[in-house]
Amino acid sequence: MLNKLPCCPTANRVVPANETCMEAESHVGEDQLSTESIFGKLCTPFLASQDKAERLVKLSRDTTVESKRIIFQLQRAVTVDAEKNKGIIYDAEKRLLALRKTHLKGIAKELTSSDDVLRFLRNYKAGLQEFVEAAVFCEFLKSREFLTWEKLNASLVFEADVGNGFSTYRMFIPAEDYTMGLADVAGKILSVFSPS
Repeated sequence: MLNKLPCCPTANRVVPANETCMEAESHVGEDQLSTESIFGKLCTPFLASQDKAERLVKLSRDTTVESKRIIFQLQRAVTVDAEKNKGIIYDAEKRLLALRKTHLKGIAKELTSSDDVLRFLRNYKAGLQEFVEAAVFCEFLKSREFLTWEKLNASLVFEADVGNGFSTYRMFIPAEDYTMGLADVAGKILSVFSPS
């Protein structure tokens, strides 16, 4: 049985009899290093998750802003003559396509697993709902039909060049978010087409 010396105050541990207090102090750096490396290993995924959440919030915010601009543009379409109407709707469709190819594709790239979709949904949900409102409202003004949930989700499949081939990213709009966007469209239609 080893005889134990009293606790070495600088090493903060009980020192075995065959080890001096100075030798014990030399191990302090090793203990701290291992603690720091353990903390670093635990901290890295957390920081990566925080960074991803921030990127998704920014993409969602940008999607919301552009979708609102498209909606305001479409509201003007019903107040002008039919020929200008077509031009406004065509321009809105181009802007929606650009929004899909940039911001929504960016969101889809960030969501690398089904776990990510559930975990980060609250970070990009507002942008999705506003996009749904803009896309459905545009389709309604163009064809007097609502863009279905299935059709909208089918339009959100993206391909990207990843060096040695193409990778497919898919954006999925939950039914709840589609319904919320659709409810906003109903309000827009009532405000635009109801007699004043």
